Amino acid sequence: MVLVSEPAEIRRKFALEHGATLVFDPTREAIPIVVRKVVPPGVHVALDAAGVQASLDSCLSSLRPRGTYLNAALWRTTANVDIHGSFEGIESYW
Repeated sequence: MVLVSEPAEIRRKFALEHGATLVFDPTREAIPIVVRKVVPPGVHVALDAAGVQASLDSCLSSLRPRGTYLNAALWRTTANVDIHGSFEGIESYW
């Protein structure tokens, strides 16, 4: 299953045409919430190609325990990881 979060409609359409299972608009939906509706424990892998704080936060909050975050973006600013906030709602991370 491939879930894609993309604000541009043309890219969401492209993702569906090229194998994405579901696409979401992060400007209209809280990505971690919709991801967990589809995959309740969270995803195994989250790939971030945006390079913005909101995308990093959404990726981390969408991961299952011991999931993998992959960054494929160039950042213009320093990324900040909120260790506690990123895992809200996860009852047992370890």
